[in-house]
Amino acid sequence: MKTVFINCSPKKRFCASAYFLFLQRMFTGGEKITEKLRTPADHDRILEQLRDTQAVVFGLPLYVDGVPSHVLRFLEKMEDYCKENHLSLHVYCIANNGFIEGRQNEPLMQVFENFCARVGLSWGGGVCIGRPLMVAIQKDPDNGAAAYLRNATDQLKKAMAFTGCADLSKFDPSIIRQLS
Repeated sequence: MKTVFINCSPKKRFCASAYFLFLQRMFTGGEKITEKLRTPADHDRILEQLRDTQAVVFGLPLYVDGVPSHVLRFLEKMEDYCKENHLSLHVYCIANNGFIEGRQNEPLMQVFENFCARVGLSWGGGVCIGRPLMVAIQKDPDNGAAAYLRNATDQLKKAMAFTGCADLSKFDPSIIRQLS
């Protein structure tokens, strides 16, 4: 299985989106490709990667309660590309923001879910991450991010163990129970 990880942060370096995609890659089997989406010049290169891909993971920051505009432009092109090439992808999203609550990312997740419904792709769900990472970096600029991510990784491993899934290839939305 081939998975394309798309870092959609407009930052060139030290972005939270890259950290979270890096973490996710550790739990993903098969061939893994990472791409950066910052400008329209990146579109064709990334779309070509999708031709023989089974899963796409977008990593991006929340911008004004939604998807950054450069990502919307890409999604428009991706819609046409997927339809023209009859692609059947599983789409996932890891979104981060500066708010304390990760739930602030819900409108962004709805954009991706609606995109998948419109294009005929499988929406696999997403992870909404709030500000605690930023607080950890502020407290300890040299080691805060690494310590926070180690802790988050440990928590994810425990959560995975409780589901009975040894790896993400066996992890699907049926395992997650949403609380209202």
